[in-house]
Amino acid sequence: MSSVQKIGAARPRVRVSRSGWIGLAAIAVCTALAQSAFACPVTPLGQSLHRAMSALPARHDEAVPCVNGVAAGYPCNNIDLLSFTPLSAIGGGEGNDIWGWTDALTGREYAIMGRSNGTAFIDITHADHPVYLGNLPTHTTNSTWRDIKTYNSHAFIVSEAANHGMQVFDLRQLRNVTDPPQTFQETTHYDDFGSAHNIAINPASGFAYALGTRNADDSCNGGLHMINIADVTNPTFAGCYSEDGYTHDAQCVNYIGPDADYNNGTGSREICFNYNEDTLTIVDVTDKSDPELIARRTYQGSGYTHQGWINEEQTLLLLDDELDESRNGHNTRTYIWNIDNLDSPRLSMTYDAPTTSIDHNLYIKDGFAFQANYRSGLRILDLSNIDSGVVSENGFFDVFPGSDSASFNGAWSVYPYFESGNIVVSGIEQGLFVLWPTALEAPFTLASSTSNLDFCGNGSGSAPVTLAGRPGFDNAVSFSVSGAPAGMTVQVTPQAIVPPANVTLSIDVAGVVSGVYPLTVTASDGLDDFSISVDVSVSADLPGTAGLVTPLSGSTGLSVFQPFFWSAAADAFRYDVDVATDAAFESIVASASNVEAQSFTPVSALATESTYFWRVRSRNACGTSQTATASFTTAAESCRVFAADDVPFNILSGGTPTVISTLQTDLEGLVTDVNVIDVSGLHTYVGDLQFRLEGPVNEGHSEGETGASRRHPTRTTVTLMNRICGADDNFDLNFDDEASTPIPCPPTGGGTHLPTAALAEFNGVTGTGDWRLYVSDNFPSDGGRLDAWGLELCSVPAIIGTDGDQDGLDNDQDNCATVPNADQRDTDSDGFGNACDTDLNNDGTTNFVDLGQLRQVFFTDDANADFNGDGVVNVLDLGIMRQRFFQPPGPSGLAN
Repeated sequence: MSSVQKIGAARPRVRVSRSGWIGLAAIAVCTALAQSAFACPVTPLGQSLHRAMSALPARHDEAVPCVNGVAAGYPCNNIDLLSFTPLSAIGGGEGNDIWGWTDALTGREYAIMGRSNGTAFIDITHADHPVYLGNLPTHTTNSTWRDIKTYNSHAFIVSEAANHGMQVFDLRQLRNVTDPPQTFQETTHYDDFGSAHNIAINPASGFAYALGTRNADDSCNGGLHMINIADVTNPTFAGCYSEDGYTHDAQCVNYIGPDADYNNGTGSREICFNYNEDTLTIVDVTDKSDPELIARRTYQGSGYTHQGWINEEQTLLLLDDELDESRNGHNTRTYIWNIDNLDSPRLSMTYDAPTTSIDHNLYIKDGFAFQANYRSGLRILDLSNIDSGVVSENGFFDVFPGSDSASFNGAWSVYPYFESGNIVVSGIEQGLFVLWPTALEAPFTLASSTSNLDFCGNGSGSAPVTLAGRPGFDNAVSFSVSGAPAGMTVQVTPQAIVPPANVTLSIDVAGVVSGVYPLTVTASDGLDDFSISVDVSVSADLPGTAGLVTPLSGSTGLSVFQPFFWSAAADAFRYDVDVATDAAFESIVASASNVEAQSFTPVSALATESTYFWRVRSRNACGTSQTATASFTTAAESCRVFAADDVPFNILSGGTPTVISTLQTDLEGLVTDVNVIDVSGLHTYVGDLQFRLEGPVNEGHSEGETGASRRHPTRTTVTLMNRICGADDNFDLNFDDEASTPIPCPPTGGGTHLPTAALAEFNGVTGTGDWRLYVSDNFPSDGGRLDAWGLELCSVPAIIGTDGDQDGLDNDQDNCATVPNADQRDTDSDGFGNACDTDLNNDGTTNFVDLGQLRQVFFTDDANADFNGDGVVNVLDLGIMRQRFFQPPGPSGLAN
């Protein structure tokens, strides 16, 4: 399914006053010099200003318009900057979640922004003059994660901080702040769980759902922890759904969709759409005491199923995956599901954005998806043509200029539901952005099934473009094209026409220098504009040959989870990579095509004690150039048996207790196989029981880390047996993915059987840590005992980063993985070291603009242009730039 990048229509620009332009100049200079903009000037906050503003009508007088793709130093399209407030001016710390509240009594609009050390409340009624009203401190300790939702004029706040519970804050207090900023106190507190990663609220039902909860007393075990908040000052526990383990995020709604099995005509059935790390899990939570699983689905290429949202008609669901971009090497990808049939949701298409960043949080309003995509910022998608398989980009505002790589910086979340149309975005390192989209109601649209045209040498080609009009629109629309370099001829025919119509974009590239040229095709009726982007790639000759970096040919004892790295090839726009079991590549076991990055990690682990061969083809319009073949051998497995020493445990007969037994392991490396052994005990009516195995904290997400590099302290969880065998008594069995038989009834006899879910989910986790067996009794009248259990674990060596450029730093810690630079000098702090970063203006490619900037600082000590670090910009630096012309910076283990 092809996707189209749309850069939407622009309504007439808002008026900018003279004082506004003065403010614009100050902000532009400041943000150009400091990406975090912590030191940038903001409006002074005080009693007199706040009172004066209360009497003013809402306005955008001092908005910074998006002109020529930039607003105050931030890349943009069809989105104006109304204001920016740095973290230092709203309580400090590191930014995270954001939500909003509109006071029904006064009509004032407020942004509620989470930070590592508390929650900030900002009055944004006059969006170009936000007022920081005050801070609600964290309930216990600081944490990277804080999540906020609102209900009935109250904010509900959770955090990953230990023993934080849920803070409840009466937002009506914000009406009476006369001397901002203030330090607020929580109105009430809910402590039936310790920490939680997230919170969802269904305003139609009056229930909140704490997600990813943690502590030994919480029987929900990371699943849906349901809370009745109808009485906002007295939240009460309502039930759990824990059968699918840890739930990372969710959206819960009263169902009014097309599935007649769940739409009873009254909208009283409540459905939760859960994002459970590796699956979309749909649950009926109408009966909080007995929630029921409707469907559980995974999908090809999943890395970390993170978050999603359904459309207003409840027919489609958009899902973002937080690790698929970095693991699989593709651009920012949105997974679009058809949910007409809740029992059988199906992935209908994917949308790949023009950026490579990680997608984080998205919300849908009025047929548009508003995405906070980390380093590429806010992205707005038009879903109006999704039934035809077309998703289009309507506009963007990039809060992290200079890099769109797949790293955890920039935009955390977005709130698009203010009646004013203003949008707020939270920046992790930046602060609060208040934005104004200018193109959400275009009277006409452009779309093309071709988003790029490739040429080898001189030639011509064309792309079809479809012009569609909103109902009742009958004005003539004319066309223009910008971005064409010298020598390129571009024409749209016909030049003017009334929609609906098909037009043709014709291109001739005679005499054009090699490179990638983004063209902007704009349609206009004199009042409104609408644009799409078409990339034109021109190559003069075959691309150069890439250099194989990791693994080096002849390497032995490598991990079966080994990633692959290669150096950039001259004039190459994309790469293909193959991994095979034979030198002739007749048995290819892993591959990827048209990869823009210079790295690849296979979806599935390789086999142990095996020899593999790999190669890379660099690609452009003239063809491909292939590297020589490199070979390597993977290490053998090492297996050990561990037995729990904290058993037996009694399973009490009262309530719905969960027994948790912990087993500490010290197996080196990464797990390749898990078998659960000797699970035995006593229990009448064993059909009440659920067994789940939880692994150690996943590698790279250790609980001791801090900062943006630590995203989620996740543990893989697998259900071994779930409420089967009815009235049979007792249990004694083993679980193995390679077993030939399912669990018998009664589950006794000591045999080895297939678990309910695959234990292969643990492949790749660290072999050292605490494993936990959860035994949950789901009926309050029976008791029993867990007598024993253990693990048989096999592992291979952990991934060993290879120092491909021999500068003493492994690739994953080297900011120029293929160029020696032991000092790691990175003067523009974009994650790419100077030695491999000749992209001086940070637009993603080294080109003539960068060459012009280099000439301006020749024979000076300009740090950014001094690529080799010898203290002067000279012909040596010019030579380095020439080698990287028309290439992106990097590769960098830190930036990518």
